[in-house]
Amino acid sequence: MRQATFVLATSIMVGASAVLPFAGPAEAGPAFNQRFEGIWVGAGTVKRDSDPDPRRVTCRVDGAADATRIALDGTCRAMLIFTRAIGANLAVDGSGTYSGVYTGSQVGPARLSGTLDGDRIVLAVRFPEGVGGGRQEMTIENPEGSDRFTLRVTDVIDGVPTEITNLVFERR
Repeated sequence: MRQATFVLATSIMVGASAVLPFAGPAEAGPAFNQRFEGIWVGAGTVKRDSDPDPRRVTCRVDGAADATRIALDGTCRAMLIFTRAIGANLAVDGSGTYSGVYTGSQVGPARLSGTLDGDRIVLAVRFPEGVGGGRQEMTIENPEGSDRFTLRVTDVIDGVPTEITNLVFERR
């Protein structure tokens, strides 16, 4: 079983001392998609199958969006060891389903499909056959009014959910 070689993801920790009301499902489309417009810089970790520990990376992506799509296109760098192009191009249909392609993995593009849940898109990731544990999930979260988004990818490896990428981006 091979783990995905390079996938981006991020998380954001929000602390609260009170119980927050349930936001419920959000409507996919223009208002949410527009949150990704602009230039974003980020940092976090990426776990490659050949490394025992995650690598620290820094990234920059350009975001473009309209009523029916989100496009993120950029690069990530780990020290001076490697630079890799990354991107996610998502389209949303009339039923609120996001689908598209993730690029950045050494093994080739992955298919994405999922829905908006509050301030986050939860996507199933389908890498080329034989990559990862077969149950990869990408979560892209962008809280309303925030100049920050996160992208996280998890995989189930030997029955254990494992975070393989965790990145936090801030609007520049």
